[in-house]
Amino acid sequence: MGRSLDRAPAALTAGALAFYAALALLQLLGIPWTRWTLLAILALLILLIALPRRAASKTASSGPSLALGWGDAAALVAVVAFALVAVTLWVTTPDFVYHWGLKAERFALARAIDFRFLARPWNGGPGIHPDYPNLLPSLYAATALIARRFDAQAHMTLSAA
Repeated sequence: MGRSLDRAPAALTAGALAFYAALALLQLLGIPWTRWTLLAILALLILLIALPRRAASKTASSGPSLALGWGDAAALVAVVAFALVAVTLWVTTPDFVYHWGLKAERFALARAIDFRFLARPWNGGPGIHPDYPNLLPSLYAATALIARRFDAQAHMTLSAA
């Protein structure tokens, strides 16, 4: 497998974490999440990623060609199949319905992580637990704000990622 493809899962994870950190920074600064602030963050992250890669690609030799093994192909088929049925909402997960999706809609409306909502007494226990991770709901909320609507089908395709 090619070197850049080997690093794709780690790069995707690092990008999601960097974007979430930027969302948290906006929240700490009291800046509401808007379509334009989120697009500016994405543009900045793309620049921060692209500039060092461009400089490194000039000095580095070309890596090995893309060679997928049977395990890679099977995993790719599984991810693509999941993405295809996720778009139709056939695999809507309970966590999306009862945790991530509800939080994401609330965060999108609040244009930030709504800690007052999370602290409500009815959100303890098996419901929208306040300590349940906020990374994915924040990414869903940011996606909804950029797209100007909350779309469960689009959010479920993020589950394939």
